[in-house]
Amino acid sequence: MNELGITTATGFDGQQGDWTLTYQVIFPPAMASGAGGSSGGGGSQAAVHTFSAHGKTIRGALAESNRENPRKLYFAHTNVLIIGKQAAENGIEEILDTYYRNPDARETVKVLVANGEARDFLNKLIPRRSFPAERYPISCKKISS
Repeated sequence: MNELGITTATGFDGQQGDWTLTYQVIFPPAMASGAGGSSGGGGSQAAVHTFSAHGKTIRGALAESNRENPRKLYFAHTNVLIIGKQAAENGIEEILDTYYRNPDARETVKVLVANGEARDFLNKLIPRRSFPAERYPISCKKISS
């Protein structure tokens, strides 16, 4: 467990030649303390850490994410895959192909298209929830389940 970065949400933004991937990764110390971002008092930690990686290709951005996060990303617990509007307008085939080629990825992930950038939605922490990815972003449109 200490070597895995368990993702709860993944976002894709960009277009051919310019990609940004954003991840929400569970932050174990917050989970162990029971904080989970749900207590109203000061000093509580968020249950997830969000970070982005940039690359010329989707696979390049994925490789760069290994430099941004010291843990191996584990996608079996990803609840939602958010695709930014610009990326969706250019086609989602490459995005879905790259995501589902990962042996950890589950086909039950909810795929949403954001009305804007996916990373903007993933950077928002939703209060009183352990995992922000459990709640659909309001300005997203569900395209599969």
